[in-house]
Amino acid sequence: MLRSSRRASSWECLIRGRCPASGRCCHELRIPDAGVTWRIIYRVDDDAIVIAEVFPKKQQATPARVIRVSKDQLRRYDAIIGGGG
Repeated sequence: MLRSSRRASSWECLIRGRCPASGRCCHELRIPDAGVTWRIIYRVDDDAIVIAEVFPKKQQATPARVIRVSKDQLRRYDAIIGGGG
């Protein structure tokens, strides 16, 4: 029981929360690695989890370039599948 509780709490620490600047229903996942913390911006659709961008987190705020790339990637995805999240 204690082991599963620890595992659950470590997963909760990874999920940073919503990232509305990148698009509707977007979230940001934090993954600590040796010497760097990675971020994954993703969107949960009805039938898919769409990864918009992966980048090393070096500053407090998400860089404007990352937000722009994420939005562009999601627009391209939506154009291909004919949807919008």
